[in-house]
Amino acid sequence: SDTNARFILACWRYWRWTGDKQFLKAVSRRLRDAMRFQLNQMDGKSGLIASVSKDVQGRLGDQSDNYWDILPFGHLDAYNNTVFYASLGAMAEMDKALGRKSDVDYDALAKKVKSRYNATFWDKAKGRYIGCVDANGVRHDYGFTFVNIEALYYGLGDAAKAKRIYHWMETEPTSSGKPDTYAKFVFAPRATTIHNP
Repeated sequence: SDTNARFILACWRYWRWTGDKQFLKAVSRRLRDAMRFQLNQMDGKSGLIASVSKDVQGRLGDQSDNYWDILPFGHLDAYNNTVFYASLGAMAEMDKALGRKSDVDYDALAKKVKSRYNATFWDKAKGRYIGCVDANGVRHDYGFTFVNIEALYYGLGDAAKAKRIYHWMETEPTSSGKPDTYAKFVFAPRATTIHNP
């Protein structure tokens, strides 16, 4: 469910890197189709995208809907909605570069997504974003470091949330019983800090 947003972001990054406006013109129809799918079929106009498959509802035992296929993701998925949010800004910028007036106010929708994202996925007590809310309304949280870091990178969290997130990753014990989110592996933090059975 994140591939449409990632396609938009990949084209945006390539265009930003190369300045190749011919490329941007050549892929603009496909970019609009990818965005339209997110807005209409995935209900992005509501402020959050949701999985379209009955097999991907975020419940334990369901199929996952993103790169992290062994973890419970689906339905209202924080990972997918992070890149959906980012794709809105990318589309706005590319449409402006092409002199194209969009039928969607991407800036207004991005504000709506940011508000719903924080209302849906922020866990105030734990000081981090959860992974998803499944089709039954159950919130799934295994201490997803990658969800939190990427949400901060794209600007979904403010400075207070960033402080809470990094405090959690730096000082709270993981499933090992030690605060080793960063120390367990040399190259990156743990993907999750809570055991996922």
